[in-house]
Amino acid sequence: MTAIKQPEFKGDDRHETMIQTIVQMAGFMSNPRQVEYWRGLASCARPVRVVSAYEVWSVEEVNLLRMAVRPAKNECYRVAALLSLTTSGRARYVEGQFWATILGVDHAFNYVPDRGVYVDFTSEFALRKDPSREAYIAFRDFDDETIWKIIQKNEYYGNIYNEVWLAEHLQNNP
Repeated sequence: MTAIKQPEFKGDDRHETMIQTIVQMAGFMSNPRQVEYWRGLASCARPVRVVSAYEVWSVEEVNLLRMAVRPAKNECYRVAALLSLTTSGRARYVEGQFWATILGVDHAFNYVPDRGVYVDFTSEFALRKDPSREAYIAFRDFDDETIWKIIQKNEYYGNIYNEVWLAEHLQNNP
């Protein structure tokens, strides 16, 4: 897996609140492995700026991608995975959080490495929000092979970060 490369983005109070909530979760855990998980999540969480898909692709490309992935409410993991797989990695799958009124909620969206920007088809097309006005934090991005293997194994979309974290940590600390 590659680190997400992007220009430094400081974010605002919403971003800080999401990250601080993750930091605090580590303090609520009694199991050392859970503490390690939450601290690791907090250490990789970073604010990111998301742009409209129309800033990345032409209207025709966006329309074709929308037909292919069919953005729908409450299906961000499916939408982000399919966008990554449909674009053959031109849009990488990302798990992180999205600001929802008063707190961050787990969310999946995409990173477009050749443009150095993030897009969120679920927010933009299913929720009809302007993603550039929303607050996001990213934990990690994943390549197509990784997400496809985990989707096939689990038979559902999402949970990619957790699966990879477990595999990496159980391998090192059985």
